[in-house]
Amino acid sequence: MTICSPSLPQVSQRDTISRCFSCAYPAQEVGDRQGETNALGYLGNLYLSLGQFNPALEHYEKHLGLARTLGDRPGEARALQGLGNTYLQLGNLELALEYHHQNLALVRAMGDGAGEGAALGCIGNVYDDLHDYAQAATYHRQDLAIARQIGEKRAEAAALGNLANAESELGQYEQAVEHYGQALAIARQIGDPLSEGLTLANLGETLTKLGQYDAALAHLEAGIDILQEQGAQSLEASACKYLGPLYQAIGDRERAVGAFDRALALRAGL
Repeated sequence: MTICSPSLPQVSQRDTISRCFSCAYPAQEVGDRQGETNALGYLGNLYLSLGQFNPALEHYEKHLGLARTLGDRPGEARALQGLGNTYLQLGNLELALEYHHQNLALVRAMGDGAGEGAALGCIGNVYDDLHDYAQAATYHRQDLAIARQIGEKRAEAAALGNLANAESELGQYEQAVEHYGQALAIARQIGDPLSEGLTLANLGETLTKLGQYDAALAHLEAGIDILQEQGAQSLEASACKYLGPLYQAIGDRERAVGAFDRALALRAGL
């Protein structure tokens, strides 16, 4: 499995949750409905990134209801996307698809190209979890085409990485390596170290599958170093886990065990 998108450091998220609460409820008291709906959306995002899925659902549902009452279509789209992403994390893939398709229809009606690309990518992610990688790749290609059309480099890098993930699962390793390489170049160009580390790790895993063990090790170690520097402990754990099969493939069982132990220790510290 390839590594999914990261969350932000938890301390700053908790601080931001506190600030959002301090905004949401005064906004409610003074009748600032737009301020209230914005704060509800921010809180949903933060709870989702903290893995607190029930509070995330509660705030996204309130956000959705209020956005619809206000006729705030961009807010409605964000709430639908948040609900879809939360149900994906909960493993309720049917509901995740339902909300993401509602979002896709809405952003298309609005003529929101960036929103359409994001919705397509989200649907692709659900199909990844359904292990329907061919369908996932179809959606990620559409996302990629839109990102390139509108010149959104960060979205392009994400779409390339997601497409490469699906291709790797389909056994299309050469294509995956090509797309990871393109994603890596963009991550470096725009100065996104977390995306760079993530892509290096995923590329290393795919190179392992190709039997290119020296290159795989170099990419994995570089990715792990960056993820460690960024404090992305969950992603670092996943990347360390990729080292296990690599060391097993070259017959170094001791290092394979060490890699798995390191991944477990990092997970235990989350």
